[in-house]
Amino acid sequence: AVVSTQSTGGETEEVEKISKIAVVPPFAIKITANPYKPQTTLVSHCLSRNILVLTHSPLAPLPCLNANHLSPAASSPAQVLLAWALHRQTVPIVQTLRIEHVRETIMVGGRGWRE
Repeated sequence: AVVSTQSTGGETEEVEKISKIAVVPPFAIKITANPYKPQTTLVSHCLSRNILVLTHSPLAPLPCLNANHLSPAASSPAQVLLAWALHRQTVPIVQTLRIEHVRETIMVGGRGWRE
């Protein structure tokens, strides 16, 4: 079962309540998370219970993150945000129709891009 939640502040308790009454325990939870809204307590709670954390809106507009703030090793703000999400052991859900954005996303995983 996958739990999808809106940020209300009681997500940790909500996950516990669902886990106790569910016939099939939650496998994953989908939340909004980015550096401005990291949801650290909820992420830690879920990971400690082996619940996969899917993060939508990982590339939400972040006003202070632009190319001028990045180290020379970083290719784009999107790659920095995706790497941040992966470092936290969460799975970012990204969507794009632009091939250059798909390439950027693949490069974050360290697999490279093949034509």
